[in-house]
Amino acid sequence: MKKAFKIKLKLNIIWITFDLRCREETPDNTESRSFVSVADFGIRSFDKNLLERKVKGRLEIKKLRSGDDFTLYLMGASGSWYFFKYQKGIMGILASDPVFNEMIKANIDKMSSDDYKLRQGSISDRNKLVRALKGKL
Repeated sequence: MKKAFKIKLKLNIIWITFDLRCREETPDNTESRSFVSVADFGIRSFDKNLLERKVKGRLEIKKLRSGDDFTLYLMGASGSWYFFKYQKGIMGILASDPVFNEMIKANIDKMSSDDYKLRQGSISDRNKLVRALKGKL
């Protein structure tokens, strides 16, 4: 099954195009109930800056009993990366750019609400994903 999604993220990333496919089984033959990206992402713009580029990365959206969650990993050509993980109302964000990380850290309270919490992402979660993706991107 092939579906294209356009998602507008609150971080001023506008019109990212994802090519997602349903992944019915994991390597250990258990049901995963998830959608996984299978191609590069098309990014139209960041804030008011027109970009129109394809970037490597991975998006996985899972349906779990405890609630839906997703993981988004974007990789730049220069080795930079951005990692977003949403679970149970908490969005963890981490990047290779220390200025971006400081901006997130300084604005956590402003960007969070009663329904949605923003937190600094976990480097161990990012590293676990990168190890799983080795050779696939």
